[in-house]
Amino acid sequence: VRHVVEGVEAEVVGMGFDATCSMVVEAKHGTTTPVDTNDTPALDIIMWMDHRATSEAAAINQTNHPVLQYVGGIISPEMQIPKIKWLATHKPPSWWGNVQNLHCLPDWLTYKATGSTKRSVCSAVCKWNYVNDADTRGWPFDYFRTIGLSEDITGLFMQHEVVQIGEAVGTLTEETLKAFNLPPTASIPVSSSLIDAHAGGLALCTEGQHRLAIIAGTSACFMALHPDKIPLHGIWGPYKDAILPSTWLHEGGMSAVGSLLDHIITSHPAYPSLAQKGDLHNYLTTYFDDPLDAVVTRGVHVYPDFLGNRSPIGDPSLKGVVVGLTLDQSVEGLAVLFAAAVMSLAYGVKHVTDVLLAGGYDVRSFALAGGISRNPIFVQTLADLTALPVHCLPGGDAMLLGCAIAAATASSHYPTLASSQQVHAPPHTTTPHEASPRTRIHAKRYAVYLEMLKDQQKYATMMSE
Repeated sequence: VRHVVEGVEAEVVGMGFDATCSMVVEAKHGTTTPVDTNDTPALDIIMWMDHRATSEAAAINQTNHPVLQYVGGIISPEMQIPKIKWLATHKPPSWWGNVQNLHCLPDWLTYKATGSTKRSVCSAVCKWNYVNDADTRGWPFDYFRTIGLSEDITGLFMQHEVVQIGEAVGTLTEETLKAFNLPPTASIPVSSSLIDAHAGGLALCTEGQHRLAIIAGTSACFMALHPDKIPLHGIWGPYKDAILPSTWLHEGGMSAVGSLLDHIITSHPAYPSLAQKGDLHNYLTTYFDDPLDAVVTRGVHVYPDFLGNRSPIGDPSLKGVVVGLTLDQSVEGLAVLFAAAVMSLAYGVKHVTDVLLAGGYDVRSFALAGGISRNPIFVQTLADLTALPVHCLPGGDAMLLGCAIAAATASSHYPTLASSQQVHAPPHTTTPHEASPRTRIHAKRYAVYLEMLKDQQKYATMMSE
């Protein structure tokens, strides 16, 4: 922040925060509360992608509690309640006696900046099972009792007020103003926080149910908004007010995108020979003039759920699959595998889109931000496969833009989130999307993708009998 405001003459009138939906354990009296099994003092945050609570999530799902309708019928180990259940099982009473608060990381940042303990509805409904429906708004006490969480534990996060996106939680404290090198007498409102991908969704979801926003980095989140509450099995949501007021959000995604491509590269025998090639993602993306022809010629197919399936299956036990491996250890062999993996990610988007369409959405375009939006194989594959326009946000950061939209609303510079959103709609480039022979080829490969999923499920059933 100090770097950004240095030399800027314009007045800072508002601030917004976003972060991953990791969970912060705040200890009493400035001490630490380790969250690992080895009690490592520095480890007091559980990362969003931590899957330690897979068995706890499975046990919660077996209850079929009505609250699960708001997470697509299947809670994920990446959400906070299964992680808290894991802590409840693995940590002794003495550990819990030192815990003062449980925070979602975005809320932790606004808390540290303002001293306010108000929580964002974005994190509350999407990751903490807060119920925000037309006739019900609040914490689901019966649900917590059903899954075996005591009031002593749930009280650590239920005690705080939940507020809307674009609502100010407070102003920057004197200490924060000094740390950010801002005028000590400034009164700068801070908007309620956003999960990082949801901040990107606020910037990109400008056409309601007609646009699917994809925000990708290590993982990928797919954001779709609808005016009506639509239950969809296997896709998180419907979440009311999580991005825009009086609007329902469905959130799909993949747990491994950038991390999957990194794994494909670093685990290949050719990787050590590429040390001098610079950006390996770009190098491998541009290796072939026609990547589709290369992967079709060599018969390589990838199913990309190396870290389980977030949606639309909602099964963290699923694994990655590669068909077409040979003894080839060359850079060209790596480039083929890399291209096939990138295409498989586009097929995953298609899978989620098909479920949205079947459930009542009318998706007419995609909006992309993040690393994968700069990969022409992914962008063109998605356009060819779906015959829909793909809009990419060039250069800018959609998540920062989403924070700015919320901050502009919290500072009363715009009366509503929607008005701020429209004013700050980002520029974009659009990829050609006419149906072509490539559409037919990708359709065949997508059919193989679905069969690879069915085969993996079949094998699991065979081994469990």
